[in-house]
Amino acid sequence: MKIIYSASAVYVAIVSLLSGIAYLTRPEFMPYHEIALGAKWENLSPSHQTLHLGLMRVVGASFLCTFIAVTILAWRDVRLEERWAGSLAGVLPLLLFSVSLYANLLIASQTEAVPPWYGTASSVIAAMIMTGTALVRRRQEVH
Repeated sequence: MKIIYSASAVYVAIVSLLSGIAYLTRPEFMPYHEIALGAKWENLSPSHQTLHLGLMRVVGASFLCTFIAVTILAWRDVRLEERWAGSLAGVLPLLLFSVSLYANLLIASQTEAVPPWYGTASSVIAAMIMTGTALVRRRQEVH
């Protein structure tokens, strides 16, 4: 159980970190945003560009915070055997990636754009595995 939990935590942390870096550092919106909006970046007004970049920075910061939280909480669970931390380490990314998956699927279903839903969906599954294995490990120690 500990290996499954740890592998899932590493996966979620890496996806969170890479997503955070991508959304925090891009100078313009993602290619799928262009398709969804039906407008090129350079054709947007400066205020619309600022709005899109601002929203991307919020998303990037959310992913980066998730990376930090998962890393610290999973470490506390695995190394310090603080089992409460393991459940929380799974629930936090589960919330973020579930909302992100919903947004990705909404965009995919209502536009021609193809957001990176597969990475988001796999992170939801990994976070569910983290949460489930953490709860099982915690229960096994109680009984």
